[in-house]
Amino acid sequence: MALRSQIDLRWSDMAVDARRGAVTLREVAVYPDPPHDMNGNCAVFASGGTIQVMDFDRPERLSVGLSLRAVSVDGACLPPAAAMPARMMGLDMIDSPLVRIDLD
Repeated sequence: MALRSQIDLRWSDMAVDARRGAVTLREVAVYPDPPHDMNGNCAVFASGGTIQVMDFDRPERLSVGLSLRAVSVDGACLPPAAAMPARMMGLDMIDSPLVRIDLD
């Protein structure tokens, strides 16, 4: 996957469904390198996720959906303007049951 050349992306299991145009990952860990994280502590964890080509029958149009379940984002990933309020509230990690991103 080309994404792995840009960030450290790890998972425990992968399933590919070519008919649906979907890749499902389990126990996902992402270690991006945002410019404000000088100590390299930024990490994103998810129990699982799915990457799916939305319009598989229209190859001229790139449309991708990303769904992540049980997501935890380390506070070090936040940009400075968002990190300060999170620290003031005592949040080291930000958790969400579901994150969905659609790219057209």
